[in-house]
Amino acid sequence: MPNKTLSALNEIDRELRMMFPTQMWDNGETIVNIRLYGGFEVFNTRPYHNYETWSSGYELTTGPRYGNLKVEAEDLDDAVRALKAAQNKWRESNAATGA
Repeated sequence: MPNKTLSALNEIDRELRMMFPTQMWDNGETIVNIRLYGGFEVFNTRPYHNYETWSSGYELTTGPRYGNLKVEAEDLDDAVRALKAAQNKWRESNAATGA
């Protein structure tokens, strides 16, 4: 539960809290990790990037309770959108198999 009202949170924080609502987690349980990483030619998604350039991007991973999902994107908002899509697909798959 945040100290702020939901409407006072930034858009990405609000989206993540809606994707992973508060529940009885194990102490220290991984819900979602957000890692900003960089390197040589890690992302080349824009025309001006060309090649041979340094860049950074995000990797989001979920814990076992949430399917051990992993997505990557150059921008955090795109990574959160990709994680939401992966999460929906994972839930649909589990619903179809009865898991």
